[in-house]
Amino acid sequence: MQQIENYADLNLWTYVGLIRCERYKQLSEYYPDEYLRILRQIAKDLKISRLKSEFIYYIADGTFMVISSQITREMMEKINTITKENLRKMSIPIPIDLKMSMQKNRFRELSGISRII
Repeated sequence: MQQIENYADLNLWTYVGLIRCERYKQLSEYYPDEYLRILRQIAKDLKISRLKSEFIYYIADGTFMVISSQITREMMEKINTITKENLRKMSIPIPIDLKMSMQKNRFRELSGISRII
C-alpha cells in the first residue's frame, strides 16, 4: 500500500469487484460438503472467465473479491457478462443466489477498502 501511495500523482485506478453467495450460512450449515464444492466451482469459473492479470481472492462468508487494474469500462463489462454466464451455467444440485458488484477506485482510495476488509 505504501508504494501505491508514493505514486498518487499518477492517478492510477482499479476495479474492485465482489461476488457473494447470498445464503452461504444456510448452505454451509445444512450442506457443508456441497457448500465447499460450490465454492471450489465458483473459484474455478472465476479463474477461467477472468483475465490472467486480475487478482482473485476468497475473503470469507461466501464472498470472492476480484481486483482488475487499469482496464477500460467496456472491457470490464464484457468480462463481467462472461463471468455471469459461466456462473449461471454451473451444474450444482442446490439453487444458489450469487450477487456481483464492481466499483472503480483510485489507488489512493484503496486504503479505505483494506480497512473494510
